[in-house]
Amino acid sequence: MSWVENMNINLFPMVLVLVVLISNRVKVGKPGSSRVFDLIIIFDFLLMLIDIIGVESAQRLVQGNGMWVVNVVRMLLTVLLTTTWFIYVCLKISLECADRRALAAISAAMVIAVIACFIVLLIPHEYLMQYGLERAGKKLRVCYLGISYLGISMFAASAVVALYGALHEANKEMRTMSIYLIVFSLLPILGVTMQNINQTFRTSSPCLSLAVLYVYITMQNKRVITDSLTGVNNRRELDAYLERRGRQQGQNEWGMLMIDVDDFKQINDSIGHKLGDDALWNVADILRTKFASEGCFVARYGGDEFVVCGEWNSMGEMEHIRAGIEKCVERFNNEKVRPYKLSLSVGIALWSECGCDVTAVLEAADKDMYEQKQMHKERRKSNCEHCNVY
Repeated sequence: MSWVENMNINLFPMVLVLVVLISNRVKVGKPGSSRVFDLIIIFDFLLMLIDIIGVESAQRLVQGNGMWVVNVVRMLLTVLLTTTWFIYVCLKISLECADRRALAAISAAMVIAVIACFIVLLIPHEYLMQYGLERAGKKLRVCYLGISYLGISMFAASAVVALYGALHEANKEMRTMSIYLIVFSLLPILGVTMQNINQTFRTSSPCLSLAVLYVYITMQNKRVITDSLTGVNNRRELDAYLERRGRQQGQNEWGMLMIDVDDFKQINDSIGHKLGDDALWNVADILRTKFASEGCFVARYGGDEFVVCGEWNSMGEMEHIRAGIEKCVERFNNEKVRPYKLSLSVGIALWSECGCDVTAVLEAADKDMYEQKQMHKERRKSNCEHCNVY
């Protein structure tokens, strides 16, 4: 295959990943996993570029150090790309590496990558006098296939991590994302295997670029339903969720929590809107952490109000949940060093006690939340030492 034919095959995937990189990099305040995703795109682009250079160099009979450099760069990029993909999947499954087991897996993958890169740099020049597997000798074939199988192993390990997430995550959205990551990790394995069987297929880079595109589309779809500040579901997704709830017939008992940040305006006015945003993010994080294992639906209702919906069966159970939230807030105030202290008013409502009507559930939870808010105000007036806003 000529370098022109090879460039024609790689040109569209290169443009595709370049557009994805530009689109993804304009986002501000990106989480760690999104920054790792940028590295995947960069390594993928460079790997396709070096492949074009390598085929063109082989046709010009570049020998010695020049061909050694091209082959070494290609193998190093393969190691870096596949390891970065594994790290990305671990970060996504572990919710930005909150799980210590993910840290151990990432550390092990990085050690393997460093060892592999060190071995690649020690490959003698005479082993790498050609480019590609079409006319490769035994030594070059061993080098190429060794790195190729290492890459396949990394993608396979990524699929295993994603499978673990799909089986063990209680949150429905996380399970769905895990299933997507399984498919996205298996796609490059298919492309690399087909190319190893027959080099004329040239399927490794296009398959990997498709996986990158699908991951990006999934990220964009997630942004559509996610509140940009807090990371929980937004009002649009909450309305859709409640509409689905209202259409369900013979559904199980469920309840709603309506949560409001006490005296949030004072936080904004006294210490600034930036710390006000920080307070909202921490409220969302408290709710996200507490209800992650229960598979509850957490959303920002608007302003400083949040909604949590879960499969709760009685008002007594929901009272217990409300007390648990208060303990989480108290723990946050004691452990986190912030120029403010959080206080939340939590209203509760049960589906069956509201006539099995979604609107009535919202109104009941909002009414109870307002009553809780008034109780907190009266308590602060009667005892200034109990003031827990700032």
